[in-house]
Amino acid sequence: MEVITERGRILNIIIWNLLVFWILNCSIGSAKEACKNNLKKGGIFDISPDSCNVLQLLLASPLDSDATLEVIQSREARISFQILTCYQYYEKLQECNKEKKKYLPAIYSKE
Repeated sequence: MEVITERGRILNIIIWNLLVFWILNCSIGSAKEACKNNLKKGGIFDISPDSCNVLQLLLASPLDSDATLEVIQSREARISFQILTCYQYYEKLQECNKEKKKYLPAIYSKE
C-alpha cells in the first residue's frame, strides 16, 4: 500500500510541476534551446538576430549627395556599432551550439 501512495505522490508532483510550467508559459528543453531562445529576445540594440537585420538595412540605405560630415560620421558609428553587436550575436550563437549544452536540461520562457 505504501508503494502505491509513493507513486501517487510522485505523479501528483509531476502534474503540479507541468501545470505551473504551463501557467507561467515556460518550456522544458535543452540548454542549447534555452540559450538560442534568450538570444532571440533581444532588440535591435542588443545582441540578437535583429541587430544583424538592422545592419543590412543600414548598409543598403543610400547617403544623400549633400550629406554633411556629421551625418556621414553618425552613419559610420551606427554601422560600426551594429557590426559589433552582430558579431557578438554569432559568437554567442556558437557558444549555444556547443555539444555540452545539447544534453543539459533547462527551463525557459516561450515568449
